[in-house]
Amino acid sequence: MPKFPKLGNPALLVLAILLAAASYLFFQVLLSGKASSFTSEISAAFLGSLLTIIITAIMLNKQSDVDMRKDRNSQMLEKKITIYKELMEKLGEILGSGNITKGNVVEIQMLNQRLAFIAHEDVVRSFTEFAELFAEYFAKGGKINDAEKDELLNASGKMSVQMRKDLLSREEIADFNETAFTDLIMSNTRSLGTKKISFDDFLGQCSEKDKAYFRDLKKYFDEKHVGLEMGTVGLAIKDGNNKSVVWCFPSSAKRNKRIEILTNKMSEDGVRTVDNYFKEIGLSTPIPEGKKVTFETNELPIERFLELLHRIL
Repeated sequence: MPKFPKLGNPALLVLAILLAAASYLFFQVLLSGKASSFTSEISAAFLGSLLTIIITAIMLNKQSDVDMRKDRNSQMLEKKITIYKELMEKLGEILGSGNITKGNVVEIQMLNQRLAFIAHEDVVRSFTEFAELFAEYFAKGGKINDAEKDELLNASGKMSVQMRKDLLSREEIADFNETAFTDLIMSNTRSLGTKKISFDDFLGQCSEKDKAYFRDLKKYFDEKHVGLEMGTVGLAIKDGNNKSVVWCFPSSAKRNKRIEILTNKMSEDGVRTVDNYFKEIGLSTPIPEGKKVTFETNELPIERFLELLHRIL
């Protein structure tokens, strides 16, 4: 069904009718050739005045609409920030306590109603996904374990991305890379989470070159019947005292280098061992006191890395 444009301000409509009528009368008199010069000047002055009034009225009306829209958008933005902040603070309290109570469920339900008034559809949709998980864990008894907490954090992380997007102006949205921002938020969530990844998940985040490198590393430790310690983002290699001495990270991790030798946590003998080995293979780089040694997989072949591990473990 076709949509017809809405009529504007009634006063402007009346002025437009008056202008049309005056224009008709003016040109009728002017083109007839019967009007005196005085009459023509009066008619021209009248028409000019009417045009000025109408144009001024239109401009003032438009400016008024713009000002009202700005005020409304400003108030809406403040309300969104307030409720989004309140929601995140409440989720932080609940997840921090590790327990979902009936009162928490009611609070989340009320926040959901408030979101319906002002939040963008994408925010409400992401909140719905979070609420479904929230309700499921409450139904199980309300006690949240580490794995469930990580799932809720992941859901709230996705929701925070949509909240951020909802607070941007049209110009800012045009430059907003939602995919990259989501990857950054979710990477931070995983880094700060408690759920450990599997070795297959680790490899899934590696480039083909790094996959071959870390497969050889795992094979080496499997042959020695020593397991690698998987973390929330990477994997750890521990010494005989069960102390992490090396961290390895997948290609997708936000790290400067893939491999970190924790010389900042080693004894002086351990640091000396690493330093001497690097000198032997021609990588004589002074190890700053209290600093880690980091490198990419292509900077130290797997054979030399395994030899180094054999010396320091």
